[in-house]
Parts: sequence; C-alpha cells; structure tokens
Amino acid sequence: WGRSFPGGWVWMQPNHFAVPETSLTASIAVTPLMGGWFPGFIVGVWHQGALHQFATYTGAKTDSLELTDEHVFWTMRGSGKRLEIEGRRAETSILPGPNRQSMGTRVPETLRAEITIRLTEIGSGALIFEGTGRCAGLEVAGDIDRLRSAVG
Repeated sequence: WGRSFPGGWVWMQPNHFAVPETSLTASIAVTPLMGGWFPGFIVGVWHQGALHQFATYTGAKTDSLELTDEHVFWTMRGSGKRLEIEGRRAETSILPGPNRQSMGTRVPETLRAEITIRLTEIGSGALIFEGTGRCAGLEVAGDIDRLRSAVG
C-alpha cells in the first residue's frame, strides 16, 4: 500500500536449508513515521514447527549490523534468544521499485545469495539451529550509511 521504499534497507529470505521445515525472512530499514524515521526490523525463523520472532515491536534489539560489498553480518537478541546472520552477497539484477511519482527507483536484488544463521538460547548458549540457506533472496539498497548509523 506504500508509495515508496524506506530510506535504506536490507532484506533477505532463504528457504532452501538442508533441514526440512526451516526458513528465514529478515528485514531492517530506515522506516518513515509521521514526518520522521526510525530504524525498524522484523525477522522470523521458522524451524520445525516453531516460529522464532525478532522485531522492533517485540522489544528485540540489534546488537550489530555490518554491511560490506561481500557480506551482511547482523546479530540480534530478543525473547531469550540470540540470532546471528551472515549473508554472502552475490551478483544482482536491477529491478524497478516505487517512488512517489513512478516505478523509478532501481533496486539491486539477487536470488543467488547464501545466508547462514545461528540461533541460540541466551544464558545457556544452547544451539537451537545452525545452517546455511541457498538460493536466497537478498537486497541491500538505499541510504545504507544512514541505516548503519541508525543502528549504531
């Protein structure tokens, strides 16, 4: 329903893990709100019938976000769990995206990324899941410097 993309964002979604019933969707963005903005994120790890959620609205926190030309490193915590994500970027195609006037935004996206995740319990360090998703969708776009500075 929106008219444009956020100021800067990372989006990723791997569904091809070696362990069945496992997938990830994750996004973090400079999100507009009533004339201002905030760094918001929403992440879900589906693993063998359980949904592990991390989001701004649940009180989860980003511990670190590092973006390079080759990788995305993102670590967060919430609900007694820690999630570490490493995305290996791949060659992109340029897709059209909306801005206020037209589909004039250019968005680099790939479906060739690999995303490794490690989900653990905070405190005990017990491993819930670790694996690599292949053929993953990955976008790193917009004002990435603003996104980096927003999450500190």
